[in-house]
Parts: sequence; C-alpha cells; structure tokens
Amino acid sequence: MPHVQGDRGDTEERPTVRIRDTRKLLTTAAVIMSGFLICTSFITTLLIPQDEFKAGGQANGRALAYLAHHYLGSVFGSVYDAATIGILWFAGASAMAGLLNLMPRYLPRYGMAPHWARAVRPMVLVFTLIGFLVTWIFDADVDAQGGAYAPGCWSS
Repeated sequence: MPHVQGDRGDTEERPTVRIRDTRKLLTTAAVIMSGFLICTSFITTLLIPQDEFKAGGQANGRALAYLAHHYLGSVFGSVYDAATIGILWFAGASAMAGLLNLMPRYLPRYGMAPHWARAVRPMVLVFTLIGFLVTWIFDADVDAQGGAYAPGCWSS
C-alpha cells in the first residue's frame, strides 16, 4: 500500500486518490482470495474421498497437496510441497519481524520496560526456541498446535 501513488492534487493531509486506489487494491485482493478459497473448497470436496479428510487420512490438513501428488504426479507434488514450505517460512519470518517490532514498543504500556527486549538477536533466539518448544510439546501435530493457538477451536 505504501507504493500506491495519488494524483498531483493529493496532499499529505488529504490523499483522496491514494485512499481510493488503495481501497481498490485491497478489494481486488480480497475478491481474488475469496474466489480461490471458494474454488479450492469446492474442488477438494468433489475430488477427494471423504475418508481421506479424517484424522490419519492423506488429505487431512493438506488437501491441495494431496491433489497435487495424486493428479499431477510426485514431481509436481514435491515442488508444490517445497513451495508451500517456502511460503510458510516467509510467513514465519514476517511474523518474527512483527514480534520484534511490537515487543519493545508495547511492553512498557504494561509496566514492563526490560532492556533485553531491545536486543534483537537474543529475542530471535527466544522466539525460535518457543516455536520449537511448542512443536515438541504437541509432537508436531498441526491440529493440536492449532488448538493451542486458537483455544476456541478445540475438537473432541
């Protein structure tokens, strides 16, 4: 969004065209993502047997990867898996960057102003160790970890 440019008449105080164009950009992105979600839900429901979605099934938690391996071959499926891992890795790095920016800024609001929160490298190690600890505690089970991060979604 910072790259969206306005017209010559836009000012810092009233960036009218920039706001309008940013709204168009976000709406377009939301429509595209919604379309992808609806299409993938529909396609996976039609092409994957119901038993494969159950716990222990090959499509449990990885429906599109299952389809990639099943219909497009193991080479394409492996490339799809590698691309998914890369995307998740970059998402994790982005989340880490966000945490490193938020920690020193918001801890003082809660009466905590530790000097160690400004040390970036130790905080990266702490967050990485917490991630590994959560993965180890839940035996790398994606469903169990999802329950840990979203307690309202625990399944019985």
